[in-house]
Amino acid sequence: MDEDLQFNEQLRDKAQAENDALQERLSTERTALSRQLRAAYIMGGYEPIKLILSQDRAENVGRTLSYYDYFTHARANNFAQVVGMSQRFKKTIARINQAIAGIQKNSAGQLAAVQQMMDLKQKQQILVDQLADKIRGSEMQLRRLSIDEQQLQQAMASLKRYPIADNLQYVLPGLSQNWTAPRLAWPLTGALLAHYGAQKRTSSLLWQGVLIAANRGDSVRAAANGRVVYVGQMHRYGLLTIVEHSPATFTLYGHLQQAKVKLGQAIDKGDIIGSAGNSGGDDKTGLYFEVRKDSQAINPLSALEVITSK
Repeated sequence: MDEDLQFNEQLRDKAQAENDALQERLSTERTALSRQLRAAYIMGGYEPIKLILSQDRAENVGRTLSYYDYFTHARANNFAQVVGMSQRFKKTIARINQAIAGIQKNSAGQLAAVQQMMDLKQKQQILVDQLADKIRGSEMQLRRLSIDEQQLQQAMASLKRYPIADNLQYVLPGLSQNWTAPRLAWPLTGALLAHYGAQKRTSSLLWQGVLIAANRGDSVRAAANGRVVYVGQMHRYGLLTIVEHSPATFTLYGHLQQAKVKLGQAIDKGDIIGSAGNSGGDDKTGLYFEVRKDSQAINPLSALEVITSK
């Protein structure tokens, strides 16, 4: 496309240069013819007779008349030829310009199509990069969540054991350990933002507890009598408090804004152990609540008191 355009532009420039030369020649011929016609008019059209009378020898008369006619007609013919050639060059230049315009139009169309394809490719690449980033982010978050679970398991396995009072025996459905008191109390009142066993939004992992909606700073209360065995930060769990109620049976309170109990502290059911927040990095404030038996999470709803508003 570029070679065709360059070739046609060269042809046009050459034709234009030749036409300019013809225009100069045409101007010269026009001036000369005009002078000759003006002189003939002034002399009354008798210039050939004067030429004849001015000849000294008779044999030169015919030759002189022939030269005069030839010169006059030749000049007129030259003028006509120059005009014709100039017109042809103008037509040639017009055709070349038309060809150049067509090439430029096609070139512009092709450039627009190429640009459109490049823009589309760029948008596709952006989507691919975004998807790759999302996949990498999900994989990293999955690894992080898996590490969090492992850390929690390790933390619970290394918890310092404290003597459990006799009044800390409760009955939880489906558990081999018999507890003689009523079900666990709700640590706070609120709608469930996440259910036990549901898949988490950003990974294939499942919720091991429930996420209860709450305002920042709402009081979080102990679900049953027990003793505090852990208070500290644990990444996605945020500020976490763990209470042991009987050997190997625990309740976990995560995403706390503030903990109001100390390690080893004995607490009763309903005691304030902290305040709700979003220290686990969730975009909504609330309380993450979990129940574990022998380090295995169970459905908290099977152990909590039945409240009709839930």
